[in-house]
This record gives sequence, C-alpha cells and structure tokens, in this order.
Amino acid sequence: MTNEQVFNEPSQPLIFSMNNTYRAPGIVAPPENNAGRNGLLFSTTASASGTVALGLLTVNCSLRINNASANRTLFLSRLIVSIGGSSLLSNVSGSAVVTRGGTLTSPAAAVPVNSNFGSAQTSTMTVQTSTSAITGGTALISFQLAPGALELDYSGQIVVPPGQALCINAQASSSSIGLAILAALSASWWEA
Repeated sequence: MTNEQVFNEPSQPLIFSMNNTYRAPGIVAPPENNAGRNGLLFSTTASASGTVALGLLTVNCSLRINNASANRTLFLSRLIVSIGGSSLLSNVSGSAVVTRGGTLTSPAAAVPVNSNFGSAQTSTMTVQTSTSAITGGTALISFQLAPGALELDYSGQIVVPPGQALCINAQASSSSIGLAILAALSASWWEA
C-alpha cells in the first residue's frame, strides 16, 4: 500500500499553518495595547487609612468616574482593590462594590494619568475620590476582600457612555487596637 495522505491533501486541506511574519503578525493583542499607544489609556488611584483606637474602625475609599464627555465612551480595563493592616497578624476584613451611578460625600478631584508618557492627550472623564461610602447607584459587582490586592481584568466589558458614572468603593474594618488599616483602589480605562 502506498503512503497516502489522509489529512491535508493538496486539493482539500483540513489543517493549515498561518504565516506569522514580523510585518503582519498573526497575533491578537488586547485593546489596551492600541489605546495605550494612541494615548487613550488612563488610570487613577485613591486610598484611605486610619488607626484603630477604640472598638471597631471602618475605613472607606471611594472613586467616582463620571463620563462628562459628549462624544467619548469609557471602557473599563482593570480594577485593583486592596486592603491591609500594619501587622502581618492583623485581623482585617473588608468588602468592595462597583456601582452604576452613585454619589460621593465630600469628594475631592483627582487627575487621571495617561499611560503613554509621551502623549499630551488628557482624559475627558471627571474623577473624584472620597473617604465615604457610595450613596445611591445600582450595584454591578460586590465581593468580600481578604488582606492583600485583588486585580479584576475587564478588558472593556464594562462600558460607560456619555452622561453616566461608575463608582468603586473599598472598605476595610478591624477592631485590633493600635492597628493601622488601609483601603486602596486603582482603576484604568480607555476612551474611544
């Protein structure tokens, strides 16, 4: 019996190999790569801390990103939420929530940073931080936190059109007297 090809016959190929050249690579990259190169990937951070004196202390850290643009849409890339204490043996617990809409009490303005250091492009989003919890809004995601950082990659799955806002809150609690506790947030997004 001759050596016949069962698969990949020249006239009817089943499986084929793609040419992957450096001029036209056959790879797929996340949209953040292109947004970063074009100066449209931004990030911002917020944090709050306190020292437990008597009883239970709760520290809130909130971030509100308002899309005040008339023609740009926000695509959430990544959230990093973390809580912690000043001791490795600390008893710290916490939670986080991401909401559609909502307001902050006594907000302070924050300036988004462009991830492309060579770009003069600025974000059209209005960013605020606060050490109070979010009031109002509709919860999209809510979860418990253990000490340490939690990174949530969205790659554009959460979309904030013009006139809408996204709020994120991290809360850390402890009753260990003398313990310093911290809640911190970092958000990155691109605009198109």
